[in-house]
Amino acid sequence: MKYQGTYKKDITKPILNYILESRGIPSNEIEHYLNATEKDICNYADLSLDKLRTAAENFFKAIDNDKTMFVLVDCDADGYLSSALLLNWIYDYKPSYIDKVKYWLHDSKQHGLNDCLAVAAEYDIVIVPDASTNDVDECKVLYEKNIPVIVLDHHEPERENHYAIVINNQCSNYPNKQFCGAGIVWQFLRYIEHEVKPDLNYLQEYDDIVAVANCSDMMDLRSIETKYIMNKGFQKLKNPFIYGMAKKNAYSIGDDLTPIGCAFYITPLINGIVRSGTIEEKQLVFESMLKFKAFNLIPSNKRGHKPGETEQLYQQALRCATNVKNRQTKAQEKGIACVEKLIETQNMLEHKALIFYLEDSMGIEPNLRGLISNKLMAKYQRPCAILTKSSRGYAGSARGYVKSGIENFKDICEDFEHCTYAIGHQSAFGLCIEDEYKQQFLDYLDTVLADVGTEPIYNCDIIYKSDDIDDSDLLTIADMKPLWGQNIDEPWLCVEDVSINDEMVNIFRKRDNTIKITLPNKVTLMKFKATEEECEELSKEGWKTLTIIGKANKNEWMGQANAQIFIEDYDIKQGKTWIF
Repeated sequence: MKYQGTYKKDITKPILNYILESRGIPSNEIEHYLNATEKDICNYADLSLDKLRTAAENFFKAIDNDKTMFVLVDCDADGYLSSALLLNWIYDYKPSYIDKVKYWLHDSKQHGLNDCLAVAAEYDIVIVPDASTNDVDECKVLYEKNIPVIVLDHHEPERENHYAIVINNQCSNYPNKQFCGAGIVWQFLRYIEHEVKPDLNYLQEYDDIVAVANCSDMMDLRSIETKYIMNKGFQKLKNPFIYGMAKKNAYSIGDDLTPIGCAFYITPLINGIVRSGTIEEKQLVFESMLKFKAFNLIPSNKRGHKPGETEQLYQQALRCATNVKNRQTKAQEKGIACVEKLIETQNMLEHKALIFYLEDSMGIEPNLRGLISNKLMAKYQRPCAILTKSSRGYAGSARGYVKSGIENFKDICEDFEHCTYAIGHQSAFGLCIEDEYKQQFLDYLDTVLADVGTEPIYNCDIIYKSDDIDDSDLLTIADMKPLWGQNIDEPWLCVEDVSINDEMVNIFRKRDNTIKITLPNKVTLMKFKATEEECEELSKEGWKTLTIIGKANKNEWMGQANAQIFIEDYDIKQGKTWIF
């Protein structure tokens, strides 16, 4: 177990300030950051008033004259939510018009107008939330048919698009580049409610949509506007799907939705539908986000339902999303089992990265290759890629292993002379290698990563010696849970040389082998889902000394708050080092 960090004795400022400063929040901005207000919302005018004005004119020309509208629903959580926001607002403004709107969902995980251009061309106006900034050729086709295209997007432009009204924070003076597609839709509608139709006030109903979309698209929480929107949106959940999913997972999420709760219990359900749902399942879940569809009564498909029984659409969608996620998990596990056989037969652990070259798909759904790579990367503690033979080479999904210190795996792959492409983020990207250079790519990675270990390095914010564990620190950090999110990571803590004996250890086997170690100062160390070996090792009679890595938690019971550390990893040696 490797770790690095700062010892408690060397920290001279309040723990909260120390942690936030280490994540890039300047000391003089911390108070502002923690108490963001509506004043921190950026000015929509920075998106270009001319473009907002032109877009609004075309928008209302279509709606007020009952022209047909095509709305493309992009295939991720942000895409679903940004389109739902737009459609819900349109329904608020003119309920009868919604029948003139065609919303299109991709039948697989793809982006942009390419697969639906012919259908879009049949409508009087096209609106694309969260995509199509770079669909220049497709927009040109529509432009030449005199069909206006409004793009409300946040993706980086690769070239100028003169054939659409592109409203995008990345290619404008808008200061917050960490704002998702739903955020851009929201600012477009804010412009309308402030300057075009100032008597309207529908947007206040949709803060939760914008918050969940920003969280789901992993927008940087160091942006004060993004943080404010998330804080506000999570306070009151109104969207049927979001509210229902939060209630369904209330035991795990707690009383209040947080970025971590959203990222674990809402976003994956939407992404599961996008990756593994049928087109009917996708439509069901998307429509559960629409106020004019979500509460419709539809035939029940609950287990044991009686003929003729009905249920509200959003209730069926919640169950459907859960079932699809479970189905996806089973397919993912099956895929992992398939490729893991190759690790042994091909001696793949001799290499610094797991690169699977598959002649066929081996039954692995293309949409799951990234998820499977991610699981294998974590299990075997090295970069991973699952590549299938294609017309351009061996192509698929790759994942870097940041915990081993590899921050730029995409760049490393891209620098290989025979890499056809490496597109995406540094640790999650699409990769293609030329056919005849498979072995050379492996050799290249072995050379470049020669000094990189395959053991995780925990970057701990605080390292305690056993005698200076501070329960007030732990309680302060535990109370910071609502802050954790993208680039405001929850702290890893290390405690060195904790001496324990068997009398301090309790094992709860009915709780999936939960180990509870109670220290003399009443701080408890918790290990969940422990192996039998770990249970035996930690409860063995006599003294032993631990160094643990974990995260702070607060356990409240009968009005009493007790500090805990949830153990992620530990080293053990026999004998006693320290007496409390």
